[in-house]
Amino acid sequence: MPMNRDLTSVLAVSTDGELLATVTRFLSAVGYPTVALRDPSQVSLWAAIHQPAVALIDTRSGTGVTTSRLREIWQQAADLDLTLLAWIGPASDGEEVELSSLVEAGADDLIEVGAWGELLARLRTVARLREFESRLSQQCQLDHVSRLATEERFEQSLESAWNNGAPLGVVHVRFDAAASRDPGLLGKDLWQAVFVAAAKIVQQLAPRALCATGDLRDGSLKLLCALDEGGAESAERMLKQLAEQLRSDFEKTRLPGPFAGVPLSVSCGVAVREQAESPAELLANARDAALCAQRQGGNLVVTEEQWRANEELLRAAMAPDALYLTTSAGHLMKPFSWTLRQDESLRRAENLFQQTCADSVPVLGEGHEYLGLLLRDGVEGDLSRHVSEVCEQIPTVKLNTSFDEVFALLMQPNERLVVLDGERPVGLIRADEIALLDQPPQFRSLDSSLGTDSLMVPAGSLVVAQAASL
Repeated sequence: MPMNRDLTSVLAVSTDGELLATVTRFLSAVGYPTVALRDPSQVSLWAAIHQPAVALIDTRSGTGVTTSRLREIWQQAADLDLTLLAWIGPASDGEEVELSSLVEAGADDLIEVGAWGELLARLRTVARLREFESRLSQQCQLDHVSRLATEERFEQSLESAWNNGAPLGVVHVRFDAAASRDPGLLGKDLWQAVFVAAAKIVQQLAPRALCATGDLRDGSLKLLCALDEGGAESAERMLKQLAEQLRSDFEKTRLPGPFAGVPLSVSCGVAVREQAESPAELLANARDAALCAQRQGGNLVVTEEQWRANEELLRAAMAPDALYLTTSAGHLMKPFSWTLRQDESLRRAENLFQQTCADSVPVLGEGHEYLGLLLRDGVEGDLSRHVSEVCEQIPTVKLNTSFDEVFALLMQPNERLVVLDGERPVGLIRADEIALLDQPPQFRSLDSSLGTDSLMVPAGSLVVAQAASL
């Protein structure tokens, strides 16, 4: 629907000048702006210029609007989002057009000439329906609870801004919830409450904040921002200030109800278009910078430049010859918080995934031995099936498996490794999170670009991951 369209505007078409004058006076007097047109062949042109909501077309015999002409207008009206009302009634020669042919030709409704009350009722109905469609279209672009944009709307906004060549940047925010006594608090309801609070803060960042969307799967937020001309360094500095303001404002925000006591850390990554070749790369850069901030303990804002500098450090720390001689799989894993028995249903698993932020859960046999890993994406189809039917066989390692062996398995590649204590699954190692291991002391000076001097402990320390990001 065209922007700024008057939902009550009418284009009246007839070769009868007296009828046009009458209907124009009547509709204008009751609040329906009307444009009169005496040449039916110009309907599409005038509709494109004036953008009326309704075209009221005289189809009586002798007016020049045949069923074939009406069909042409209807075909063109589809692109103009135009409602067609056909005036009907006997012509001066007494002949009448067959009504069924008008409907088949594309008329949305038929109105008797002179039936002013009926015409007014039809126009009111059209206006109300169009207003409802307009509101529904806007609402479909927003999450009904948080009022943040949907993922589709965000991607459209990013693509549009990118194609316009405007200076822009993306802030990727990751919210980490500390472990709670009630695991149910660490699920989608928490992230929804977080996004409601975040949406209010984003509104305060307007007009810089163009669009924001949240992901209930991991509690992350993406914010598209408009920046000023001045080059990558200036843009990155401006974007970092916006991210710092968002992070600071969120620290002062108290979540409602049962979430009031859940402590959150806010990790922000920022990236500007000057350092990316596509919207997808821009999003990836911001995400990686946010992960870098998260690895440093959270409550930080990390720029793309800082992330890239730290990435060199992480590559060195992850190398098989990086002196992690005392580091084992037990130091690298994230402990499992939940398990499922082999005879439990996928419906039970679905409830667990909905109530928690887990993206995978180990499946146990009768003797509590490990059978496989059930992924969130695997819960589909017939939910009455047992979880053992769809769990995946993920490679396993022992608690004391060395860092070098773990690294080699991840490079094969394997996205995940399940850590076993005997036959019992105790934790999960993910390739994209192995860098959570603290850096050895000899790399401490390399991390000064992040503005911290107490982020690292000696190699071999156990990094306890947040339960919310399991």
